[in-house]
Amino acid sequence: MDRLQTNAYDITSMLHSGKNALSAVIGDGWFSSRIGFDRKARGFYGKKPELLAQVEITFKDGSKQIIATDDTWKWSFGPIRFADIYDGEECDGRLDLGYWKETGYDESAWKTVATKNVEAAPLLEPRRNQPIVQKDFLYPVSVKEISEGTFIFDLGQNMVGWPRIRIPSVGGREIKIRYAEMLNKDGTLYVENYRAAQSVDKYTCAGTGTEEWEPTFTYHGFRYVELSGFPKNIKPTLDWVRGIVLYNDMRSTGSFFCSKPKINTLQNNIRWGQKSNFFSTPTDCPQRDERLGWTGDAQVFIPTAAFNMDVSAFFTKWMLDLEDTAKDGCPAHVAPALNVNGGSPAWSDAIVICPWEIYMAFGDVKILRQNYTAMASWVDYMARTSKNLIRPAKGYGDWLQPNGKTDSAASDCPKDLIGTAYFVRSADLLSKTAAVLGKTGDAEKYANLAADVRKAFNKEYVSKDGSVKSDCQTAYLLALGFDILPETIRAKAFEKLVAAIARDGNRLNTGFVGTPLLNPVLTRFGRMDLAYMLINNEQYPSWIYPINQGATTMWERWNSYSHEKGFGSAGMNSFNHYAYGAIGQWMYKDIAGLWYDESNPGYKNILFEPKLGGGFSFANATHETPYGTAYSSWKVIDGVMEWTVIIPPNATGTITFPTQNVKSIRINGYPVGSRKMTTKDGLPCMTDVASGTYEILLRK
Repeated sequence: MDRLQTNAYDITSMLHSGKNALSAVIGDGWFSSRIGFDRKARGFYGKKPELLAQVEITFKDGSKQIIATDDTWKWSFGPIRFADIYDGEECDGRLDLGYWKETGYDESAWKTVATKNVEAAPLLEPRRNQPIVQKDFLYPVSVKEISEGTFIFDLGQNMVGWPRIRIPSVGGREIKIRYAEMLNKDGTLYVENYRAAQSVDKYTCAGTGTEEWEPTFTYHGFRYVELSGFPKNIKPTLDWVRGIVLYNDMRSTGSFFCSKPKINTLQNNIRWGQKSNFFSTPTDCPQRDERLGWTGDAQVFIPTAAFNMDVSAFFTKWMLDLEDTAKDGCPAHVAPALNVNGGSPAWSDAIVICPWEIYMAFGDVKILRQNYTAMASWVDYMARTSKNLIRPAKGYGDWLQPNGKTDSAASDCPKDLIGTAYFVRSADLLSKTAAVLGKTGDAEKYANLAADVRKAFNKEYVSKDGSVKSDCQTAYLLALGFDILPETIRAKAFEKLVAAIARDGNRLNTGFVGTPLLNPVLTRFGRMDLAYMLINNEQYPSWIYPINQGATTMWERWNSYSHEKGFGSAGMNSFNHYAYGAIGQWMYKDIAGLWYDESNPGYKNILFEPKLGGGFSFANATHETPYGTAYSSWKVIDGVMEWTVIIPPNATGTITFPTQNVKSIRINGYPVGSRKMTTKDGLPCMTDVASGTYEILLRK
């Protein structure tokens, strides 16, 4: 199904007595720019830009009038001569049309528009998510001349949007604007990783003096801006460029801060990766000839995303895009639809996982109800197309696992194992979804299916000694993280995981599929020390390694660049990819100790469970829940933990104290005394704690 979102505006304050003018500038944009993997093709969604608009007027007497676009409209080309998502924009300031937006303008030389039957157009729907807006500004931290009349401005942060240039001008002078995320060793722009995306803007100056210009119908991913076309001996100033940061207008809802500067940088990079790629769709990257709504990236990152920002409307809209891609129940790997197949495990499973995670984070059952049919259709598709409930060995594998293989999908973990594990995961979540929606028959049906797939998985891949086929980190992480193994051998399998990590040099050896499960599984099975060791590791591969190479956003690969070896393969080397930012979920939940309770979605009950260690002396997190601000902030001084917990109104909390010394616990200055205590994972715990602020002291 083809859908187009419509925008509505209250223009009452813009109108005045007498004549008024309605005008618009339209460009190719996503609709008819070059998009996807066909390097030359344009107009995948539409051949040329089109406009459908109407003004709806309600008069004081209650009568209404509609003024709509029709064949009386006229059009003309303006100063924008070319615009493309990948390639950039060209504008000739000398061709400005003057006061064409005002009443009384002489448009007699303009052409009459072509019209079409609106009823034959795609389905028009009101906007479901926030629009893309200018969210922030960045100013250059330096500027360098690299050749005569050519200057590179460093904004200090990899970002998405465009520059606003304010330059000395002479009529007819063409200024070329180029972009890069990184620089070559000689200080020039590194643009090879943009692949076929030209990412070049051109502006022809209108006259003399100082001119200000910015693009309208393109956007770029960049840290560095190169301006060229100036005469020799001109001296640039930093105010020639201002970075305009664009992304969907989502409210910031979460924060994290701790005692380790590089972990704080990691959180900053996670947030910038999210800002950069939550751009109408959850794009994989914002700079090269791709920028598509890849499903695998989205589903592993969505818990982190929902903590940092209010993404409920964003994903409500995107889930509809994803549902529209499904063929015979199988969603595509990219949404909105493009010429990309479907069916890869962890990618097509986004149709089930994303609605569930949004429900967990925000507590609104509507997204489950809206997507239930599509969720069930995918699980049914897997059941139909599996052999003895084992999925076929297809898909992207543990994408970009750092195993030295040139094929990005050639992971150590078998693709059929990944697919069967995700079959369990999706069937489980579908059963839970059915129960939430009161579909008891379906809940039982899919719970039984999940149990049968578990049996098939264990028969096919698991040995009695706890070994899982391929004996690699991701195989154990899937089996343990998705609760596939019988309880009797989980401990054995976990020891095999620990052994695999040791064999890999006590470093992660996981890609897009395994990495999000790594620290949560280690923590769940009692090896927080190993989880902390991995997050603190600064050698390749690790989360900190890119930071030591200068990263200001999350990277596509663990080694997209290194000071020692330079750049990785330009064929797939984005410096602004958010998938590995999924570690944020573990940081908020297990370091700071703030997360939702799955049995009470939407933070109706909040889990406060920090895990001390790893050389961290303090950490705090906040989250704007549907009920108000939740807060967990702790510090340890001389073995004494000072911990502030805030539970918002109309919510409750579960507080798990990271100590065995119950007698040392003080809450708001008083011993816990007769307070009702339980245990959780062997630690003292208080449940159903009422809203309020709690100042807690305890000894480790």
